[in-house]
Amino acid sequence: MIEKEKTSIRTFIIIAVIFILGFLIYSNTLYNPFIFDDEIYIVDNYQIRDILNFTDFSGTRYIGLLSFAINYYFGGLNTFGYHLVNIVIHIINAILVYFLVQITLQRVQGFEGSRVQENTRPLDSLTPRILPFAVSLIFLVHPIQTQAVSYITQRFTSLATLFYILAIVLYVKARVLGFGGSRVQENTRPPDPLTHGTLYVFSILSTILAMKTKEISFTLPFIIVLYEFTFFNNLDSRPTIRNSQLKTRLLYLTPYLLTLMIIPWELFLAGEGFEQWLRQQQLADISNLSKHDYLLTQFGVIVTYIRLLFLPINQNFDYDYHIAHSIFEVSTLLSFLFLISIFSFAIYLYVWSRKTGNSYGLLASFGMLWFFITLSVESSIIPIRDVIFEHRVYLPSIGAIIAFNTGLFYGLENVKTRLSIKSSVIIALFLSIISAFTIIFSIATYKRNFIWGDLMTMALDMLKKSPNKADVRNEVGMHYFKKGLLDKAKSEIQKAISLQPDFFMAYNNLGLIYLKKGLLEDAERFFKKAIEIKPDYSAAHENLGTVLLENGLIDEALKEYEIAIMMKESPRLYNKIGVLYLKLGNRDTAIKAFKEAIRLEPQGVTPYANMGFAYFDKGDYDKAMEMHGKAIKIMPNFANAHYGLAEVYEKKGVRDKAVEHYKKYIKYADPKEQFVEKAKKKITELGKTE
Repeated sequence: MIEKEKTSIRTFIIIAVIFILGFLIYSNTLYNPFIFDDEIYIVDNYQIRDILNFTDFSGTRYIGLLSFAINYYFGGLNTFGYHLVNIVIHIINAILVYFLVQITLQRVQGFEGSRVQENTRPLDSLTPRILPFAVSLIFLVHPIQTQAVSYITQRFTSLATLFYILAIVLYVKARVLGFGGSRVQENTRPPDPLTHGTLYVFSILSTILAMKTKEISFTLPFIIVLYEFTFFNNLDSRPTIRNSQLKTRLLYLTPYLLTLMIIPWELFLAGEGFEQWLRQQQLADISNLSKHDYLLTQFGVIVTYIRLLFLPINQNFDYDYHIAHSIFEVSTLLSFLFLISIFSFAIYLYVWSRKTGNSYGLLASFGMLWFFITLSVESSIIPIRDVIFEHRVYLPSIGAIIAFNTGLFYGLENVKTRLSIKSSVIIALFLSIISAFTIIFSIATYKRNFIWGDLMTMALDMLKKSPNKADVRNEVGMHYFKKGLLDKAKSEIQKAISLQPDFFMAYNNLGLIYLKKGLLEDAERFFKKAIEIKPDYSAAHENLGTVLLENGLIDEALKEYEIAIMMKESPRLYNKIGVLYLKLGNRDTAIKAFKEAIRLEPQGVTPYANMGFAYFDKGDYDKAMEMHGKAIKIMPNFANAHYGLAEVYEKKGVRDKAVEHYKKYIKYADPKEQFVEKAKKKITELGKTE
């Protein structure tokens, strides 16, 4: 009982250290702004504005998007909550890594009837305490994890990893407690079937949740199968019983293998809304990129990932990576040979460890195989537009870190045996090395996180490291544009086009610059160029519509807006379409458009107010009052709704209320607004006694 209490206290201390250290090194990200794809997945993704939009459980990113919806429900677009959740997920992952390594070490020490350790000495008694903590610490503080944690959108990766590790831990716990022919319970009372059965069911559920969070979870069943036949080797020597045990094990593995159908089914299943748009983008990558070139390029990419794991310097958000076209390119061939040698060594180490019962070798080889298997979804033959991203090594890094720490520990153990050094000295040396890595990596992570805090700093960092990449030049240009530095923005975006002549987004952005300058003819030309390259580019159609509207071509502008809305729904676009129909006198169609805008963004005040004006024009003053009232309820200082409400009260003959809302309009409106003077005159007129 005393030993059990000591173990509980040690575990509590370890978890506390992980929590405190995790928050410390990521504390400078809590107020960072939305960046890059955050605009697509969160800011402009109106699906997350209402949790009721998540009732059909469809899509491979369903759980991640639902988590964004929950964030939005509690904090809107305040980034603090999003970053806080990301940090907590990462800390939980580090804790799960600790438990995964700990229970795995119990498996390889000859515990619970395992035959792995027959005729071999057990691991050092301190190993199950020190090694798991070392692995979890390095995973927690490693700078390569910053992209998966500090970049809000990459919650898809970290959350999928959470369910991934949890599924394995629960499976192992269920196995240890008795299902699948385990001999752990010999000569003891049988385990509570509800306990291991419940753990098993929750493991399956966690597997499904992982599959519904991100596609990298496709490898989870293979890792569980590898784990089963690596660390649960307690089969009976009698053929009949052995076959029965094997069938039982396969029976329990079958549900995991069946989950492999989830991701392919979701990718090709027809859907609607944001998930449909996302699926189209994913399938477009597969159809537009060469599988051959992507695979060859990934040999070098994986070597880069390994280098970053050991030497995390010159990290970059957007690498300008050479695309390989032949295996005989020197860098590609050397990378391929390097990876083949590591993979071959992992297989050799696995087989040798099984034969000799070497616990360290078995764990290290499992970690190496984990690295390659978990990386296979994004670094094989399935093309992705960006060939390298650091967040893609978040899940694979667990295996690499396990292998490294285990190899280090085993090497020190050999030194101890050969030189007859005391165990305490070896433990102290191991802890010193891990502490040094932890301190260095923690400082590097904290420093790296500062770059994520400022969009311009991040853009200039990318420009410094990838000056010849069109995406980077375009990104820098748009940051200059947002700061009002139009000439600098134009220069950078023109450089992006010179690097990539078919870069449709750059043409669209160049059009925005000319539109901002008031040069409508040039703006129209570049928007049309973007559409020529990519006819289904919604943003360019919308921007072209804006230019046409500026030129007074309402019908032509409306046509472009409607083309844009067919490609990507947006409350902003629906509202613009409604306003144009209102100008054309088609009030009913305008009201339908405003309703669509509200469907996508229930808290959008402008469509409510505009619908109020539409009903006012129709003479339906009660409906107009209702719509303006809803707008004011959402945003009490929304000037236009107060003006609309004042008009309604004036029509109804309620002078005091009309005056009240005209005054509120003047209070909240920009003094330069054209209706301010009109409102003042109305107040004067309504204030006169009859």
